[in-house]
Amino acid sequence: MDKDRRLWNAADEGDLGTVTQLCADSSLNLNWNHEQHERTPFWRACFSGSLTVVEFLLKLDRVDVNLPNYNGSTPFLIACQEHNLDVVRALLRSDRVDPNRPDVAGATAFFVACQEGHLDIIEILLRAPAVDVNLAKETGATPFFIACQKGRVETVSLLLADPRVDINKENLIGASPLWISVPNSQLKVMQLILASRRELRAKTRTIPGPESHNNKSPQEQARAMGFTAIADLLQDYERNPDKTAKDLRKDLGLEDETWLEKVFGRPLSSSCHCLPADAKDPKAVTSLTLGDCGLEELPPQLAQFAGVKELVLCRNPFKPVVAEALVEKIREHRSLQLLEYVLLYFSLFFVILFLLLLFIIYDLLFSSFLHFLFLGCAAFVSPSCPWRACKRCWWPWCGTLRRGSLT
Repeated sequence: MDKDRRLWNAADEGDLGTVTQLCADSSLNLNWNHEQHERTPFWRACFSGSLTVVEFLLKLDRVDVNLPNYNGSTPFLIACQEHNLDVVRALLRSDRVDPNRPDVAGATAFFVACQEGHLDIIEILLRAPAVDVNLAKETGATPFFIACQKGRVETVSLLLADPRVDINKENLIGASPLWISVPNSQLKVMQLILASRRELRAKTRTIPGPESHNNKSPQEQARAMGFTAIADLLQDYERNPDKTAKDLRKDLGLEDETWLEKVFGRPLSSSCHCLPADAKDPKAVTSLTLGDCGLEELPPQLAQFAGVKELVLCRNPFKPVVAEALVEKIREHRSLQLLEYVLLYFSLFFVILFLLLLFIIYDLLFSSFLHFLFLGCAAFVSPSCPWRACKRCWWPWCGTLRRGSLT
């Protein structure tokens, strides 16, 4: 068996010793493709979940870590598809890995994870800044779209909690994620979307055409297919979105108040969110979006968001504008707080220093005064002691101060 094939087999089996030995040969092609499967040793290690081999090969510049197989699936994509958690984490730590490279159909690793419903993989990818969570396939279907179409309830719930996820993006025929939930009779998915309190285009129609699904809104499609319960729910939402969302949240057992609303002590629009999406502590927030905060308004609770670097003001649901004025106000607010602390500490320092000086002056002046007073009294009472004191003097202060100076 030649070295190329031996390396491929060793990577597939997770044999780190053999892989290390073979890679020492500088003439060996580390990106050799299996003639039958068109998969490199690195691709095969990611597929089989051989973490030690993956970590070793990642360190070698000769290894192309993004080389796909015959259908365009990259090593990163196949690791996500095969649910190899540790390998996915290792790949994300490398700057050489492209997490957004799609296969021949346009599906990214994040798309595949949402399609398969791999929740732990999805959570890892949502925390990775380099991952684009809205990249669509050639059909226009986004990761959120495919999760709704497949009825992945837990995946949909997880994606709805991340403000970066576009829940309205349509496919090539104009069908939105909400629309695609209708023909697949995904009532629970639809309830989650309507209860999310996010900005939702519920009346979006598909493109005109001769097909039965053309030029229809989600409600009209539900009526046409005989899904009365879904149609009535969509009708209620169109009439009163806030009430419908509140009722659904109660039915689904969702919290009626978000943690951001608890911090600010008032209801916030659905466009209000923060990054990281799973943050529950104001100090952990790096980006904050407020949809109902005026440009001249600075809520005092913003002082709790010590780590925020960007504040976004949503003037309308789909065109967020960075409010630099509010960012500057937060910085000024923090600067004033810092200045107050500095002044307080300096004031305490000078007060302590002043008291210390008073004590020193008191000790020098008052002690000298007492000394001469006692000497004068001793001389007055005992004339035989002309302004001198000795140990026989009945004035103990004088004897103590002058002890040892006279016999």
